Amino acid sequence: MFRQFRTVSMMLLLLGGSTGAVYAANPDVAGVYDTQQSSVCKGVVNDAFGPVIGASVVVKGSTNGVITDIDGNFSLSGVKEGDIIQISFVGYKTV
Repeated sequence: MFRQFRTVSMMLLLLGGSTGAVYAANPDVAGVYDTQQSSVCKGVVNDAFGPVIGASVVVKGSTNGVITDIDGNFSLSGVKEGDIIQISFVGYKTV
């Protein structure tokens, strides 16, 4: 039952059921945590309704990128200090 509810909820989200914007407490950080020792950038992408599933997370100006999982989590390897991370999702403003 819960799995079916989650599937329907995800379909509604992907079909435009959510037209709000992605908000971050601090737009410069956007929930991204950088671990300099391993050069991995990890974080969670959320909107006003919860995790954003399938959002693109890319190092600006490169082809290095990943998509968020079902909980909005991502782990991006090969990120250097000073790199800019772009987060985008269909129907949302890129941040």
